Amino acid sequence: MRLLKKYWWVWTIGLLGMAIPVLLVWIKRGEADSFSTCMYYTFEIVGGLGTLYAVLTALFINDMIESSHGPKIMIDLLPSSLGSETRDQGGDLHVDRYYHDIVVSNQGDRPASECELYIESIKLGDQVLKEEEKTNWQGNQEQVHIHAGGHKKANFFEIKLEPNYVRNDAAPNPQNNNPTGQFFLNGKPIPNNWYNQDLIVTLVVYSVSIAEPVRKTISIRYTGQWSADIIAMRQNVSVNNNDNN
Repeated sequence: MRLLKKYWWVWTIGLLGMAIPVLLVWIKRGEADSFSTCMYYTFEIVGGLGTLYAVLTALFINDMIESSHGPKIMIDLLPSSLGSETRDQGGDLHVDRYYHDIVVSNQGDRPASECELYIESIKLGDQVLKEEEKTNWQGNQEQVHIHAGGHKKANFFEIKLEPNYVRNDAAPNPQNNNPTGQFFLNGKPIPNNWYNQDLIVTLVVYSVSIAEPVRKTISIRYTGQWSADIIAMRQNVSVNNNDNN
């Protein structure tokens, strides 16, 4: 299907070349020499098309092979993949942060080399908060090799408890007992004025093994609330695919 779309003009020429002799037979169907005339044009057109396809094949054979065989990079967004990092604090588990990873897989039949991941843009409505910025893979790697059928992960965002939060159980109806979270994207804090709105993030993967970069647009909505319970916390964060990639 990719070859049909990419080389549509080649197939169009071929179809026209086959249709012309049929059209000539129809136009000249009452003439005595119509068959021999059309056969002449048929051989001429077929010969010309053969030469054309031979030249095109020589020019684009590598591209055509790569279109049908090669790496196929997919940026996957997994539902309910908000994870947590906890530590033991006096016998109680304390949540240090919540995080969301993305998975980049190679669903092709050849490896993808020197894969780099970027956050291409961060938008809030019509406002562009940030333009292209490189992000690292897990293990703090700038480039990775993804073999056929394999995948690599990268940290997408994380949420930490607001550092100024101090719990006060003695105070009546203490407002500071309703903690808020601090949102980080690519390791950097995002101002909390976007809470309860859709933050639109476009990711892009570059590789020397693919002709064009692969993009994925994702929308994030966060209420700003913090919970020590991961099930409750998942109700505060929604992450959705925002394109047809």
